Amino acid sequence: MRLVPVHSSGVRAVGYEEERRVLYVQFIDGDLYEYDEVPASEVIDLFQAKSIGRFVNKRIKPLYRYRKLKAAS
Repeated sequence: MRLVPVHSSGVRAVGYEEERRVLYVQFIDGDLYEYDEVPASEVIDLFQAKSIGRFVNKRIKPLYRYRKLKAAS
């Protein structure tokens, strides 16, 4: 999985594994989360969003199961 840097005040980078439908979000503080069963169409919308942080807060966090993979150092 490769993380792509994004322009956002709250999100540092995003990655996606299409075969597994897993979205990875690394926040500005360095914490990395994995969100399960995220459709590719949702990821496309995320990259096209005016505010990536707002999109994650409204359309990813409340709807998809997640795991924290790495805590900020």
